[in-house]
Amino acid sequence: GASKIRQMGGNAALRICSDQVVVDLRSALKELVENALDAGATKLEVRLKEHGAEMLEVTDNGRGISRENLDGVARRHHTSKLREFDDLGRLRSFGFRGEALSSLAALSSLSVATRTEDDAVGTSLSFGRDGEISARSKVARDVGTTVCVARLFEPFAVRRRELVRTAQLEMRKMLAALQAYALVCTAVRFSCVSLSAKTGRQSLLQTEGGAAGMRGAVASIFGAKQLSELIPLSGSTDRVTIHGFVSRPRAGHGRRASDRQYTFVNSRPVDFPRLARVVNDAFRASTAKSECFPFLLLNLEAPPDAYDVNVTPDKRTVFFVDEAALLGCIGEMVAKLFAAESCTFAVHTPDTLPLAPRPAAAAESSSSSSSSRRVGG
Repeated sequence: GASKIRQMGGNAALRICSDQVVVDLRSALKELVENALDAGATKLEVRLKEHGAEMLEVTDNGRGISRENLDGVARRHHTSKLREFDDLGRLRSFGFRGEALSSLAALSSLSVATRTEDDAVGTSLSFGRDGEISARSKVARDVGTTVCVARLFEPFAVRRRELVRTAQLEMRKMLAALQAYALVCTAVRFSCVSLSAKTGRQSLLQTEGGAAGMRGAVASIFGAKQLSELIPLSGSTDRVTIHGFVSRPRAGHGRRASDRQYTFVNSRPVDFPRLARVVNDAFRASTAKSECFPFLLLNLEAPPDAYDVNVTPDKRTVFFVDEAALLGCIGEMVAKLFAAESCTFAVHTPDTLPLAPRPAAAAESSSSSSSSRRVGG
């Protein structure tokens, strides 16, 4: 007969739902980086062991976690950023659901060390799978927070084996995600170090932070050559301000893949394929290269009630209130920018004029005359 409907046990529900928030190393890193940025960090260090499969650790110099908040830090749906649903319309922080540390506790061995300015000494915490504190001790440390995720997916044998098998690929995805935050959160100094038994210690990322801006971040991550191929792109609609960089519409400046296309909303990395399509189409029309993707780095600044980011668990899907007008504005901006670039050309001074090739006939005549003089002499 039919089974009776019963309420699922709390631990089973937690384990099932946790992997909707943290689906891989990249999403684990995303949650930890956003927590650090929300805490006002200006320095953010990532350490990996065995490409992140054994350990992912994020250390920041933010405000730290106050003592009264320590007990609830890894409990599900416990957050300091949101009380009512309507608060979403005023929210400026990256995180707001209170799911990240709870999910990581259920999926790994989670530990946190933190200290605020008001604390004489820091606190080190270990958590059980249920998000409750299992061990607590005092620790000497600077103001800020370190979150360590050890052996992600350990409770799930099949997923754990798959993570270990594909760890290098997962690390590359994780690094790409970290680069995205470094490109837009330019006041923050980012670093990433990988420790492995086979390859030893590798520095994967290092940015300057401070006043370097987007240009400095691009140069640090992708090099001066990539920066030299970019032009600024900026404009605005009634409610959205747009600024960033795009490749010059020149042959050879595009890429065969879209791996260097970054879109942000209020510095939050998002997937906005319709916007990318507008820019890609304009670039291809200007360069006559149908398979090229321009470098694209675009940050859209908008009030919280102008868009909705609470669409998917990873918060990467975004809907704008007036998306058609926004895309139309960006299309016009890019078209004008590319048209102006297409009308420019290099101007040479007498000192930089290239040498003209000698006509073949003149060269032959000169050679013949020279030979005649040698024979007659």
